[in-house]
Amino acid sequence: MTVTFGEKTLVTKKKFDKVLWSLYMFVLIFAPPIIPYPQLVLMMVSLILVIGQYRNLYKMVTVKSSMNIWLKGMVLWAMYVVVISLGESLLVGDIVDFPHYIHIFNRYGMLSIVGIPCCLFILCEFQKHNYDISFPIECIINAGIVEGICSIAAFVSPEIKSVFISMMEKFTGGTYSIWYTTVRSYGFAGTLVDTFGYGIALIAGICFFYGIIKKRKYIIYSFIIAIATLLNSRTGVAIYFISIGISVLYVLKKCSLKYLKAIFVAVLVIGIGGFVAFQFLKTNEATLGWVMKAVDSVTNLFEENGLENADSADPVKLLFTTQSLELPSLFRMIVGTGHSLYQAQGYRHSDIGYINEIWLCGIIGCLMLYGLLVFLMRKLIRSKNEIVRFSGIYMMLAYFIFNVKGISLGYNPGAITMLIMIFISIYYENTKTVVYI
Repeated sequence: MTVTFGEKTLVTKKKFDKVLWSLYMFVLIFAPPIIPYPQLVLMMVSLILVIGQYRNLYKMVTVKSSMNIWLKGMVLWAMYVVVISLGESLLVGDIVDFPHYIHIFNRYGMLSIVGIPCCLFILCEFQKHNYDISFPIECIINAGIVEGICSIAAFVSPEIKSVFISMMEKFTGGTYSIWYTTVRSYGFAGTLVDTFGYGIALIAGICFFYGIIKKRKYIIYSFIIAIATLLNSRTGVAIYFISIGISVLYVLKKCSLKYLKAIFVAVLVIGIGGFVAFQFLKTNEATLGWVMKAVDSVTNLFEENGLENADSADPVKLLFTTQSLELPSLFRMIVGTGHSLYQAQGYRHSDIGYINEIWLCGIIGCLMLYGLLVFLMRKLIRSKNEIVRFSGIYMMLAYFIFNVKGISLGYNPGAITMLIMIFISIYYENTKTVVYI
């Protein structure tokens, strides 16, 4: 579709496609509560279109994007968990409540069930229109910008926030405490907790680097996106700063005047943006206080006996005092139990990803799971494309760092963003249609 006015072209087909695909990415990544389970509707429509229009193409796309490797790896891992880990628990009589096993299936299974058909459709369409790799990356970034704007709008307008929360409660079935709706919950997504911040941080970080090496305006866009994690997930802010650190190291290694200028612009944007954000936060003392506790917590980490002397609300102290750090017996720690500690009946709860996954699949299962991710990420890290290489390094670091705070893998904004970036990057590398920026 091309919109013209006389002889002047107002909107090209590519720009129109970018708007549509940005909205598609927004639904896929954030699952906004416009209807119950919008990601499942998107998956079913995508699957029907792939089978109907790309029957002769999708098999090639599956192989060249390494989706087949991911699927085989996850099926093998799932078989190990069911046969070995859960089998061992059956023998010793350690079976927890049935809803817990449904939760585990939803966490790990839905990522592939939704992600594979949607990524297949994305790549088939982009292959058809011969779009280079910058097109899907910019669509992902645009999805992050939409979420950033939603978060800012919810912070500025209590009426907009009230509408977003009511839609979340209606279509996700969740209920939210007064503290949570007062201090956090700014945005429009299926979840606004830590995994939301993880996803936002990935997009904002990739956007920041994209701005450094290609289009300067994306540095500003990066800050707009990062506002969403500042208002909802302090962990995401820390992950975002990792991307800035990697970008600075990259520029120093390049010693390019062009990139040094870009970093200078970025420092100005961060400085001015940080000042504006602080003034912005001062309009809501509850949210400002919550953010500042994270700053105090970081300070405590570098002070002698800082954590011991910190108050009970210190976020790092809370992580290691309110969450279970218990591990199973040595044998079960090696093979797993088939269940985690996340809301498992009869066990003390834990959010910590490594603890939960050791309980679920043991050290053997963790090596299988993490090994699969590292194997695919290495394909990105070896790329000649600077954005792809940066994304591989950043996403791998972010994954293993976030897994300390929560469970990184599952159908959440962070994991689905990671999966999309992995598949599109490997596909463009293997089809030689990647643009070396």
